[in-house]
Amino acid sequence: MENQFNRLKEYHEQKKPLLIYNCWDVGSAKLMESKGATVIGTSSYAFAETLGYNDGESVPFSDLIVLSERLVAATSLPVTIDAEGLYAQRLETLSNHAERLIQTGISGFNFEDQLVKAGAVTRWSLEEQVQRIRLIKEVAAKMNVAIFLNTRTDVFFQSRNHQQAVVEAIARGRAYAKAGADGFFIPGTLDSEIVRRVVNEVPLPVNIMIDGDAVARKKWCEIGVKRMSTGPHTYLANQERLAKNLTEVMSID
Repeated sequence: MENQFNRLKEYHEQKKPLLIYNCWDVGSAKLMESKGATVIGTSSYAFAETLGYNDGESVPFSDLIVLSERLVAATSLPVTIDAEGLYAQRLETLSNHAERLIQTGISGFNFEDQLVKAGAVTRWSLEEQVQRIRLIKEVAAKMNVAIFLNTRTDVFFQSRNHQQAVVEAIARGRAYAKAGADGFFIPGTLDSEIVRRVVNEVPLPVNIMIDGDAVARKKWCEIGVKRMSTGPHTYLANQERLAKNLTEVMSID
């Protein structure tokens, strides 16, 4: 089985950060490709919204598989999927879901340490998440497939004190790197000094979430960020424009 892992990996090694405007379906992905996107990446929030679900692994996993297959078939670009926590708490389920997702032909996926259980949102312990990362990499190796695993930590989303949270973020990033991760995603902070610390102390390409302002790309490049993604903001901006247009049209007598 072949994918575009090498191409995706190379984009994380260039001086200028990889910029991903996250899509939610084939139509938005094809539009982004037509406008010069180099990688197609999804947003779990946006994808869930289009199907009438809440974010947080509410969408049936089978629907995520279908989306992955359709994106790979519809575009010539590397595809990376927001897989949240792979919809799995048991290791057996994690292994099965990893295999099914990799079989779609995607080049990579985001894998987060957020844990949603009985309505409560926490994080997997460092040791548990390291075990989960290693298992995913073992599954890919058995399939003889290279997959870009962009490991995400939710410490900044779940903490009010980011000066303390950065210590845990760095510890997690280092451990995830040793476990075989290919990238480290730190959504929830755009504090330049915090991001700089993570870049300097974690031996992985660092990914941040922006609100669509690509003008700041030069600043993040100088700090050493290797990937910038918009997450749900592209979808939300699209919905805002649609709402504005509808309001203007509906107000015409």
